[in-house]
Amino acid sequence: FFFSSRRRHTRCSGVSWARRCVQETDLYESYENDYQRLVRQIAKKLEDVSRCKDEQGNGSSFQSLFQEAEQCIKQMELEVSTYPKNTTKVLRQRIISYKDRLHGLKEELSTKEFQREISSIQNKREEYSSQKGRIVNVGNRIMRSNDLLDDFERLANETKDIGEHIQREFKQNTDSIVVSIKKNKDVDSGLKTSSKVIEIIQRKEFLNKGILMAIIVVLFFVNLLVLLHKLGQSGCVYPVCVTVSYTHLR
Repeated sequence: FFFSSRRRHTRCSGVSWARRCVQETDLYESYENDYQRLVRQIAKKLEDVSRCKDEQGNGSSFQSLFQEAEQCIKQMELEVSTYPKNTTKVLRQRIISYKDRLHGLKEELSTKEFQREISSIQNKREEYSSQKGRIVNVGNRIMRSNDLLDDFERLANETKDIGEHIQREFKQNTDSIVVSIKKNKDVDSGLKTSSKVIEIIQRKEFLNKGILMAIIVVLFFVNLLVLLHKLGQSGCVYPVCVTVSYTHLR
């Protein structure tokens, strides 16, 4: 509205035709300079997009730049429509080239965005493949861990069975030892009884030997007395008779 009112003001002013042409040409050049500046910004941003430097906020920034560039082209067309017909041909061809350039930039932007989307999809696919590989590896590890757990469980069961068998054998050995201890106690008691019996027998044997020796001594003296009595009756001398009797007794 400002530029259109400025254009109407220029038309309605009392300046000459040449003065109006100069002012309108300056206005066209200002739009053209703005367009060139916007195109350079768009091209620079496209380079940044291709280098992945501007990954966030590209849509809104590009949209605003393209809208401003299209507005500049419309303003240039509006200004050219007020020029004389002999001077508008070149300017219109230039505006057409500007439109083509802007359209090419749009297509380039769409191509780059499409390529970037494809690249992001490929990256996500590669990431998914790597994650899938890691998940498969984790699954294999879990399966190996389950196998190890099964082996450990089987080994634990075997160890339990062996422990129970050893416990049974230990119990049997303990019972055998207890029986042996009881038998040893019985044998010890029998040995003690036998020792007492042997001591009694030995005392009786010693007593019997004493009694036998006493009997032998008593018999000896009885025989001696009997012999002396007989010798006394026969009239033999006492010492000789004693010697003879002793020799006879031996």
